[in-house]
Amino acid sequence: MPITLRLSISTLPLLWTAPAYAGPDAPEVSAPSAVASAPQSDTERGNTYTDIEIVVTGTPVPTQIFYAPADIEILSGDAKARAETAGFGHTLDELPGIANISTGEQVGLPVIRGLSGNRIRVMANDIGLYYQQYGSRHPVNIDPFLADRFEIVRGPASLQYGSDAIGGAINIISRPIPTSATGETTLHGAARVGVSTAYDSVDGGVSVELAHGPFGLTAAWVKRDSGGMRTPDAATYTPGEPLHLPLVAGKIPFTDYTQENLAVGAGYDDGGVKINARYERYATTQNYLVPDPQGPGRPQIAGGLGQSLANDMVQVAVEIPLSFGRVDTRVSYVSNQRRANAGGADPEPLPLRLP
Repeated sequence: MPITLRLSISTLPLLWTAPAYAGPDAPEVSAPSAVASAPQSDTERGNTYTDIEIVVTGTPVPTQIFYAPADIEILSGDAKARAETAGFGHTLDELPGIANISTGEQVGLPVIRGLSGNRIRVMANDIGLYYQQYGSRHPVNIDPFLADRFEIVRGPASLQYGSDAIGGAINIISRPIPTSATGETTLHGAARVGVSTAYDSVDGGVSVELAHGPFGLTAAWVKRDSGGMRTPDAATYTPGEPLHLPLVAGKIPFTDYTQENLAVGAGYDDGGVKINARYERYATTQNYLVPDPQGPGRPQIAGGLGQSLANDMVQVAVEIPLSFGRVDTRVSYVSNQRRANAGGADPEPLPLRLP
């Protein structure tokens, strides 16, 4: 944004003002001549004006907005592998300035410097995933195991990412499509197994990367199964007693869940033309505890709240260099489905029924 700026330097008694720096090519504007009876000119008043063209970018030198400085954290590699859990917010919880709003082991909503929900923009490869940000039981529909890295912008980022990013933004980057040297074939794989006694859960995942020259394939699959939260056995509350004992102890009902998530991708990259396509799926069925205090004046609430979530995402990207520029095209499709029930006397998790 070019701006013509006029600097004024005035000489006043008992006040020293440094001279303006106008640059080596900046022309000096000379004041017009004036007769004695006319008002004083700028030069006679001791003022000197210089025209300087500057570019306002918020940085010392002109730059693109996407390269402007920001407080950015990246979680990847071994650090990401150690932090991975079923809940997205749990995975980021140990990073400075980031906290987590938790509803059990599976659901974790990220908090950046005290702001969360629809004040944080969550994206997958630059595609917004903000349809589950409005409730404590609505997780970000991405499994951390399927991602390559997380890029977190701490602080206001609305100019770049939209009004939802008033508190910050998180971009979830998928695993890259592998390539190898011409004529060579490479194969890499990884696996993980996790056990949690507190949530009676077990999870397992596997990822594979195959490349032959400029062609590449990647695939990852993870399944998580929890029997529900378990606490130490203890005496529980009964009607008529003071509310100082837990309502439920031991095996906590309606806290179980299952997940089965996958990601596949294929691509071509010869150093010039780049073509890749990805498909990711997130599917979970959950149970939740509805408190039943049974106290005086408190209505008895029977049953739990079951919920099934499914998310499908397809992304295709094409980059073709041309003599006069470059063609960069991206097409994305995202589908999110949510089913919930109000429970009952003997609630059961909703089966996942999709068209």
